[in-house]
Amino acid sequence: MTDDEWLKSVRKRTHDLANVVQGHEGRLVRMDERQTQIVERVRKLEAVAVTVGELRQQARVLRWLLGAATAAAVGLLVRLS
Repeated sequence: MTDDEWLKSVRKRTHDLANVVQGHEGRLVRMDERQTQIVERVRKLEAVAVTVGELRQQARVLRWLLGAATAAAVGLLVRLS
């Protein structure tokens, strides 16, 4: 192999490797973007989970109040009859 052929071979391999590295770099950029989106979604879901917990607690209290009000109304109706 002559020096010229060797140099052409090295250039071709270098070019091929540069293309591979560029492809991987593009994938890494897209993965970083997706990771950022996922982190944002997780933050939103955590906020929703807190809200759901609060609403469940309020629903328990409201059910208890409704039950007490219903029992009082039924007791009053029984006494009136």
